[in-house]
Amino acid sequence: MDRKEKNRYVMFKAVEEVLLESKETVSSTPALSLVFKDFQKLLKEIPEVDNKYKLVSEGAAATKEKAEDDLIDALLAVAGVVHIFARRNDDEQLKIMTRLTNSGLKKMRDADLLQKAKAIAVLVEENLQKLNKFGLERDILKDLQMKIDDYENASDSKDAKFGQSKAARQELTEIFEQANEILNEELDTVMDFVKTKDTSLYNDYHATRLIKDV
Repeated sequence: MDRKEKNRYVMFKAVEEVLLESKETVSSTPALSLVFKDFQKLLKEIPEVDNKYKLVSEGAAATKEKAEDDLIDALLAVAGVVHIFARRNDDEQLKIMTRLTNSGLKKMRDADLLQKAKAIAVLVEENLQKLNKFGLERDILKDLQMKIDDYENASDSKDAKFGQSKAARQELTEIFEQANEILNEELDTVMDFVKTKDTSLYNDYHATRLIKDV
């Protein structure tokens, strides 16, 4: 929920509390009882859908962030050794390619980071025999490739989760709209009928209809 929705939800719950405290009036007023049940059902769904939205969006982001950090760590370790190799062999192009920083890699777009990592993995594969004496062995290359694959999968998963997150966000918006409609079109209306037999409930109800910034 965003801030506006949180404030509205607090108001919804205050309305619910007032009606729960007047069970006798609610139960003896069929129209009010029917509308109140529908309203309560929506109030129960709001935190459930909000939690689903948070879990999907935050979970995907956290998975991708960890995969990115792991890839960057592996990439910096490998690139550092390849950079020394390039310097010792006067390979200017390779030196430029492997002059990397954590902050620089962090700023890259997903596609650019993947492209850079894959290009360096290819270079290591092509020069693996020469790089052995610098401490780069096949196991290290395999680990880098695994980190590349994990990051690529996490990026794809985040894209898929974005669709789920968007759907949950839309569902939450629709539930709020339904609850607002019941409140404005039905509960407010039936309260005019209730006023004649329970003035206290009528007054308390309208007092809670104000949205406060919490």
